[in-house]
Amino acid sequence: MMAEASKIAPEHLENLLKSDPFTPNQERLGIADSILDNYYMAATLYLQEKQWDAARDCFTFLVFLNPYFYHFWLGLGIALQSMSLYEEAFVSYALAGALDPEDPSSFANAVQCAIALNDKDLAAYVHQKAVACCANKAEHAALKRSLNSYKEKVDAGE
Repeated sequence: MMAEASKIAPEHLENLLKSDPFTPNQERLGIADSILDNYYMAATLYLQEKQWDAARDCFTFLVFLNPYFYHFWLGLGIALQSMSLYEEAFVSYALAGALDPEDPSSFANAVQCAIALNDKDLAAYVHQKAVACCANKAEHAALKRSLNSYKEKVDAGE
């Protein structure tokens, strides 16, 4: 049996062909935010259940649909890091950090990846960014303490 040619509505196909290259695929394909919310909930559930492959697949789909959401990249990084795919996780964290440079979470996780990759210079750089993001913000005090415990590992290149 042959697959149907396309179920993309003509107006969405026109959007695909005429839209700005920076337009998220979600918008081009006419996918509602509620659909992304459902995938995000599923992806975070997979993370909680330590189903790394499924979480990675969901987050990869989410960043394909809309790469402008910080939490999609952060979730993808967590899944990849949990699979010991440190370089790929680092890239995901870097993209998350570019989307929200004030949130230290992506930088803190990137420190762990840089250490795992044995890249002392990169670990030191990202560690510095993470600590700077924490600054003197009370909501980041625990993360800052955790980062301080990594300082020795960063300095030693462990």
